[in-house]
Amino acid sequence: MIWITSWGGLFYFDGKDFSSSTVSSPEPEEVSAGIYSPPYGERWQYADDVKDVVVTDRFGVKWHIKSSGKIFTISPDGREVEYTERPEFKGYRGCFIDRQSNVWILCYNELHKLVFSSYRTNYLTETIGESVRCMYSLKNGQHWLCQRDSKTILVYDRDCNFIGYLGKDGKITGDKTSFGAAIYSMTETKDGTIWLGSRRDGLFRLVPDKEGCFTVDHLSQHDSSSRNIYSIATDSRGRVWLAMFDGGLGCVEKDSASIMHITGYDNKRFSRVRSVAILNDTLAIASSGGLVIADVSYKDTDEITLQYHKADGSDKTSLSGNLLDYVYFDSRHRLWVCTENAGLNLCVSSSLLDSKLSFRHFGKGSGLPSTSYGITELNGSLVMTSIHSLSRIYFNDTLKGMDIMRLDKDYFGIELKFIEIPPVSTNQRKWIVATQTGALLLDLEEPTDKPSDSKIVITSLTAGSKSFEYGNIPYIIDISPNERSVKIGFAALDYRNPQDIRYWYRIVDTDQPAIALGHENSISLTDLLPGIHDIEITCAGNPVNERDRNSVRISLNIQPKFTETLWFKFILIILTTTVLAAIILTWSYASRMKKKHAEVTKAYLSLIGKKNLAQDMAVNVDIGRREDEFVRKLTAYISDKISDSDLKVENMAEHMAMSTSTLTRLTKSTMGITPGEFLSKARIRKAKMHLKTDPGLQIAEIAQLCGYSDPKYFSRCFKAETGMSPSQYRNNH
Repeated sequence: MIWITSWGGLFYFDGKDFSSSTVSSPEPEEVSAGIYSPPYGERWQYADDVKDVVVTDRFGVKWHIKSSGKIFTISPDGREVEYTERPEFKGYRGCFIDRQSNVWILCYNELHKLVFSSYRTNYLTETIGESVRCMYSLKNGQHWLCQRDSKTILVYDRDCNFIGYLGKDGKITGDKTSFGAAIYSMTETKDGTIWLGSRRDGLFRLVPDKEGCFTVDHLSQHDSSSRNIYSIATDSRGRVWLAMFDGGLGCVEKDSASIMHITGYDNKRFSRVRSVAILNDTLAIASSGGLVIADVSYKDTDEITLQYHKADGSDKTSLSGNLLDYVYFDSRHRLWVCTENAGLNLCVSSSLLDSKLSFRHFGKGSGLPSTSYGITELNGSLVMTSIHSLSRIYFNDTLKGMDIMRLDKDYFGIELKFIEIPPVSTNQRKWIVATQTGALLLDLEEPTDKPSDSKIVITSLTAGSKSFEYGNIPYIIDISPNERSVKIGFAALDYRNPQDIRYWYRIVDTDQPAIALGHENSISLTDLLPGIHDIEITCAGNPVNERDRNSVRISLNIQPKFTETLWFKFILIILTTTVLAAIILTWSYASRMKKKHAEVTKAYLSLIGKKNLAQDMAVNVDIGRREDEFVRKLTAYISDKISDSDLKVENMAEHMAMSTSTLTRLTKSTMGITPGEFLSKARIRKAKMHLKTDPGLQIAEIAQLCGYSDPKYFSRCFKAETGMSPSQYRNNH
């Protein structure tokens, strides 16, 4: 950390945020000087009216910071040249140099950081001072660079060694000569023919000869709308397709010497055609009005149909914007669409010829600029140009994860303005990048002295009601059962390019992959399960090799609630087992009792109708003596009074010399039924006997003998008990 002490207190800086600290108490003698004790035993570098300072950067350049606040460079011969890229520092007090060779300038009310670029950038000498508007790599390894103002075409070999200039006569010469037209686009066909599209001068065809020169043909133009050729693509029939800016979509048939307009193209709504790209005879067209797709496999261009696609604010899968700059097919046949103010689009539809296409958007939310000039595939990654930056994009196979390396002012040391074309790659895996002040040759694989070690540290931690700040954060922390929410702050201590640092985190004891956080340097975790969780936080801060990552771990010991402990689970199992056993035993007992009651009822009902219920008459059930006496007495009374339709439970209770409630309780405990239910069963039992043995009796007579005053009611009761009417029962028995 970089620690800063002032009259306002002690602060530490992680490269992104300043935080106040209470990590130590000031010593008395230090309070008077406004200095607090160093938290980790290191010594403060005290700046008190330090005047002139000379420092040497990591490339050996000497810098002289004067007491006036002005900065000078010192040449090897001792001559000083003022550095005018920034104004002088006001209230200069002194400076110090950190471990990454950054110089910190202390002023009365400000703190400045001077970063010396870690990476060398070289202009191609012949291009310095002028905009490069078109670049193309030929099959023979040559690179052609076209400058707009001087209308020159510069030719380099595969290793970017300068060969010469291409003249309007088709010859390459070492003397600087103009081609005579500002070339904005270029392509090479299978037979080696080179097509050049210019601004204001139309289309040129260069046919190679045996001497390494070219025959230059300037194709005829029907009107002025064919003069601006911003992009060129060729199909399988050898036709050349042209983005003619204000002229719409154009085409040159094979072996033809003139440009024709595609009459079906809607140049009113989709004007200013900026870029064309072709894959398997599917033509993609970028315009200021949206995207156009055409199937150009037809021999006759009049048969070609075009599908028009515009942004739709109500549809999140449509284009993110209509002002398009560039279209590109990558090695996996995916279509990328660059917009001028709405980021990058990837077509995710299964067929480009569908009437409606779906897109995935990449913009500021993904770490990319909203302006997307052009895109290409170089050395295993996508490279996108924007106004002031290049973005190198790595996708995983599913496109769900992406790493982005931004090359901008902090990378180059100065702010550059890039041209609306993507870079090209050289034989040595270097990039040629077009800017308004010339072409840069970038070597991202160039070895430098040891890159900065982006050591990552935990800067803050909040677990429930507990809060820890940098300096006293335990790397193993116990979290109480009711505090399952944790917030962790962290930072990679890189002071050179902190804006390029990206973070990931993962919970080590799970199968989940690392989660990308982008530039966000804190995470919040909620509803954590009990147990020890190792949280690994990873960063990548080296722009040259973003695979070099550092990480830090913190262990969270989530204490379980009682309901989550093994004891609770054990008790729960015991209780569950006990309840289940009780239910089973109760059910088993109830079943046995129900069966026994049914047997008792049946046995004593068999005595109904017999003249005398002697004590020794067998009933074939095992009940107690007192219960037997009770049931025999009740059965005898019911058998004797069974024909009395007015017989009630109160009469039975009076005969048994007990209350109705006691009678009910005893009959239910002995037979499982009430006295009234036993009386009903006895009446039906008596009726069955008459139906079997007295064929001369009428049903109505039997009903009266059994205590039923209404024969119809008797029939309903009999059928409810036996499942058949009295007549059916008599017939069956």
